[in-house]
Amino acid sequence: MKTLGAFEGVESKAAVEPKKKKENPTTKFLDKLETVRGFFELSEMLQSWPRVEFSDVQLDYVAKRVLEISNDNDFESYNSERLQVLKELPEALIDRPKIHEMALDTFWSILYDFSLEDLPFIKSRFCLTKEDFASRKTLIEDAYRFFVVDEMAAIPNLAELTEFVVDPVPTLEDEGSQAGLFGKMVAVFRSYELRNDVAVTENVKGQIHYGEQLLELLRTMPQARSIPGLVSALNVAVQNSEIAVKYLNLLEADTGFPEDAKVLAQAVLKQEEGKKDEEVLTGDGYSFRLFQGAREIIPAKFLEEPYAYALQHGKVIKNTNQGKEIIWKFPGENGAFIVKKIQANKMPRPDHELRILQRARLLGLQAPLPLGLFEFPNGDVYSLMEFVAGESGIDLARKLFDPDERNEHTTRQVGNEMTKLAKEFREKMWIDKPWQIKDCLFDFGPDGQITRVFPLDWERSHPYDPFKPETIEGENNWS
Repeated sequence: MKTLGAFEGVESKAAVEPKKKKENPTTKFLDKLETVRGFFELSEMLQSWPRVEFSDVQLDYVAKRVLEISNDNDFESYNSERLQVLKELPEALIDRPKIHEMALDTFWSILYDFSLEDLPFIKSRFCLTKEDFASRKTLIEDAYRFFVVDEMAAIPNLAELTEFVVDPVPTLEDEGSQAGLFGKMVAVFRSYELRNDVAVTENVKGQIHYGEQLLELLRTMPQARSIPGLVSALNVAVQNSEIAVKYLNLLEADTGFPEDAKVLAQAVLKQEEGKKDEEVLTGDGYSFRLFQGAREIIPAKFLEEPYAYALQHGKVIKNTNQGKEIIWKFPGENGAFIVKKIQANKMPRPDHELRILQRARLLGLQAPLPLGLFEFPNGDVYSLMEFVAGESGIDLARKLFDPDERNEHTTRQVGNEMTKLAKEFREKMWIDKPWQIKDCLFDFGPDGQITRVFPLDWERSHPYDPFKPETIEGENNWS
């Protein structure tokens, strides 16, 4: 008699269900890789790399998928995540062509992203050579220009970039590169376009940032010192006193450093030093900031009772634009002086024009003596400066542009003098503005020759950009 045991049916079940075949880890990995989307999943896959042998065909497929997944991702986090993938790659993939391509692309992406500390890692791990970059010469030059022109960046380890250049390092002597560089520098100094204290503060930060970058660039790259645009840009940078100090210190430490901006930098610092001796007076709602030499011209009674003195002695010599532009003339101790209402929409700081005049005189250029600032109880601010006699440019321009009154000899003279004036201020002070006849005073000798041209109205002055110079009235034509 047959007895049923506890294991009855087990044998028959085993006979019905065949044994499961063990899954190939290589195939499993490749199948899963096919469905991966995004850096996170890819990173997990690479960290769980199976300890099995892959064929060359399979490794090429993995490399291809790694590149595809990397290229499909959002650019915002592209560089850091792509770099992470390169760090996690198993050794078996390092020499695959697609991975090599990815390493090259990442090198450039990181370069533009300023992650310079990672460049040596990519170079060494993926054995990048000059041959790899031979076909990418344009990229190298573009990157070089990006740093120097667009970012004004001096790269301490610039060799990471330039050592791959097959031909000599680009010189940036082309006009486009230098024009871009000047545009960047001058933009942060065009302060008359600013309208509030916050904007001015940010602008000063920009001046210091780009000035430091330029100094570092010229310090670390001697070949850059032969580029006219870079050296000339020093004249813009040192108009910030902090950069002027650093520049002069570099001149002492490095005998080969360009001296082109030395005189201007010294004038800037001398001007800053002079601010310490300025006198501040307050009383009855009025306030004065007096510059050096002010008390030699401005009477004490004006400082004590400005309103009463103005009623008794003041003479309005200009009142236009519904009272927005007002200039008074007053008799002084040693010559006359003027009080000029400051238009807030023209200058970022009340002393902008006066500081220009100060610096011009330090550099030996024609300019009225700036005397200080005068603030009314209602908040209006006025500049005080020496009165300069001469024929008004407004009257002269009216004659020159009138065919019936025009004198051809005087017309040519004025055009030549305006060109000479602009050239002198651009070269010595590295400053520019719209050069208009109406903004000048002219002295004529007995023979009708111009003996002196005195430029006025510096509200809209800014550092000179040789690639975008301001117009000079009368330079080319009188149409």
